Amino acid sequence: MNAEEVFSHFSRIFKLIFKQGFSANTLHRMKKGEAINTKTLDALCYALDCDVSDIIEFVKE
Repeated sequence: MNAEEVFSHFSRIFKLIFKQGFSANTLHRMKKGEAINTKTLDALCYALDCDVSDIIEFVKE
């Protein structure tokens, strides 16, 4: 990653934590692929202006 990409990455994280009210713990769980609740998923879709299907995919095992 170059400096501009790093800044952009941290800028997005900053916006989610401080402007949208996501906790650092929630972002950590998402990054690790751990469970989040539907309220968090709804808030994430609202913050990113997207649908649930843009964020998650169901894979039948």
